Amino acid sequence: MVYSGRARLTIGEKERLVETGDFYCIPANVPHRDLCIGEEPFVMLDIFYPVREDLIARLMGATARTSRTTSHCEDTGASGGVLHPVSMV
Repeated sequence: MVYSGRARLTIGEKERLVETGDFYCIPANVPHRDLCIGEEPFVMLDIFYPVREDLIARLMGATARTSRTTSHCEDTGASGGVLHPVSMV
């Protein structure tokens, strides 16, 4: 779900523009990426199932290195290098 901003989203070979209020699903093991468009930050909610223990470990490590509340994560799994702002509470 896109909370704010706009982005060019590529899932596999398909590209589309997404903006506030849009939903999308990325199938497991499909390469994907997004690119923020415009001045407003692109903020979205990622939900993974099954749980990606590798991503949780990287997020926790990034959080410890930067701050206790906000960090940035480069998802280099199937995503091909997506940069997502992440809030850890």
